[in-house]
Amino acid sequence: MVLRPVRMAKVRIIGSVSKRDRILSALHDLGVMEVEEVGKEVLSVLRPGRNPEIYQKVINTLSRFRSYEAQLPAREVRGRKRFDSVEQVLAEADSLNIDQDLKILKQQESDILGEHKGH
Repeated sequence: MVLRPVRMAKVRIIGSVSKRDRILSALHDLGVMEVEEVGKEVLSVLRPGRNPEIYQKVINTLSRFRSYEAQLPAREVRGRKRFDSVEQVLAEADSLNIDQDLKILKQQESDILGEHKGH
């Protein structure tokens, strides 16, 4: 049997400390990820003692954007934007509030699908 390398993607896992051991254990048991400690650049942003409210805001914003991602068609990323702080990322994310637009579009989609089923 010949072992061949598998193409990997780098992911970041953010979760509460109280659930860390369960998360790492589950990922290890699944055998689908290699888990490593984060680098110094990440630790500088997520260092202990930082305002816990910012962590909650990051988690909420991440959840909101995952919802967007699930509802919208996939698109190729054409560029990247760099930020100097978590606060800058959150400010930019707050400026991209499309919740109401998505709600309207999803309702229109549902209406169209309902009309199509009726015919």
